[in-house]
Amino acid sequence: MNILFYLENLKSGGVQRRTMRLIGGIQKYAPSDWSFTLLVNFSEGEHFEHVPEGVHLQVLGDLKGFSLYRSLRSKAVELKPDVVVCCMGRQLLQWLLATCFVSIRSKVIVIQAVPVMLSAYGKLKNTMRSQLMRWLYPKASAVVCVSDAVLATVQKLNTPLAKKAQRIYNPVFDDSMLTLANAQPQIFDNFIGVNAVAVGRMNVQKDYGTMLRAAAKVINTLPQFRLHILGGGELLQPMQVLARELGIQDHVIFHGFVVNPYPYLKQADLFVMSSLWEGLPNSMVEALALGTKVVSTDCIAGPNEILAKGEYGQLVNTGDHQAFAQAVLTEIKQVRDLQVLAQRGRYYSVENSAKAYIKLAKELMR
Repeated sequence: MNILFYLENLKSGGVQRRTMRLIGGIQKYAPSDWSFTLLVNFSEGEHFEHVPEGVHLQVLGDLKGFSLYRSLRSKAVELKPDVVVCCMGRQLLQWLLATCFVSIRSKVIVIQAVPVMLSAYGKLKNTMRSQLMRWLYPKASAVVCVSDAVLATVQKLNTPLAKKAQRIYNPVFDDSMLTLANAQPQIFDNFIGVNAVAVGRMNVQKDYGTMLRAAAKVINTLPQFRLHILGGGELLQPMQVLARELGIQDHVIFHGFVVNPYPYLKQADLFVMSSLWEGLPNSMVEALALGTKVVSTDCIAGPNEILAKGEYGQLVNTGDHQAFAQAVLTEIKQVRDLQVLAQRGRYYSVENSAKAYIKLAKELMR
């Protein structure tokens, strides 16, 4: 079987990390005669070096408009994939438009990683988004949602989607994470105090403004508190300015994109996430899998599901920096069985996810 994964770019981000793990996992557990192609449009990105060995990587070359559709059509005819995995909804739209006049029999899977309605979007944009999904997604052979909460938002759109949609959790944990986590034994330079770590691209979704305002409140009570933010992005500079305005620039370390975040997650006293929305946040699962306590906003979707309504960590309302600060102070003092946290995180394994995708691909090809 020839499996093609289509992804826009290999920049730093949860979708890209998920895709690399998923391809590697399917390679490991699939029949030996399966072949794998990764097709990307843009030629730059931090994850090019993480493409699994043995995967046929093809780069379209930063194309737009009709040039992109022509190139996609050409690749579809050339490669003749049995199954195409569109890693986001945008890639599904591009693939369907490019191949609508081509006679190929590929089964198409689209991965839905976030809820249908997003809190940062206005009513009009959310309405247009949901209407597009109602029309577009039933044209796929299967719709994979990364959490039960995301699945519920998709199933509400219409009956055809409800029949085609299913939940397969993200591939997050495997044993290689433990090796990478031990690569740097003293990541915080023997700092005496509390180290909190956040991981994620600096964008609107992650709402780092709430996190920084919460950090300022925590520091007023606990001066020996440091916040490490791992991730680059368009809001890096504005958040650096906000940290200075809040007077906490000496307590917040902006590390930018970090190739190996696992030593930070393992050695941290706390993992913190202030997102406005998620799907199934990989970094939270990673933190748990490495035995690290968690404070998160109770955004749709994912955190509540992972933390089992607060059983495995603190949950607070989105945008409430005061509640977030109090949750951080509470969780610092909270005594938890770290092995129980690790078991919870390791439930979301690469093996479980890969085997579920293999089963789905076989079913589609019957």
